[in-house]
Amino acid sequence: MKDIRTQWKALASAKNIKSEDIAALCLYRTIYKEHTLEEGLNRIRKSFKPITNANKIANGAYPYGSLQASLRNIKYSSVVGWLDEEDKLKVIAMAKDVLSKMTWNGDFQ
Repeated sequence: MKDIRTQWKALASAKNIKSEDIAALCLYRTIYKEHTLEEGLNRIRKSFKPITNANKIANGAYPYGSLQASLRNIKYSSVVGWLDEEDKLKVIAMAKDVLSKMTWNGDFQ
């Protein structure tokens, strides 16, 4: 496992953090600390808040749409780019697992 704190601090100071980076960091921390998928889901729930604006929902937005988009695009994350090949594959596989556990409205099964 690789320590990515220095790269994360540089990314934060440049104000270039994207939602894909936050999702990748949550999943990487889950793997790094050897937590279960449920603990990873809790970490993600804390990082991504659902849309509650009635107008946005009425216009077709999903409560956890940003999380779903971030997990689908996680391979483009800066965090994933810093990892070695083994960790990269683990993070992408965990993102697929999380997506498979999400329902259309963002709840977890």
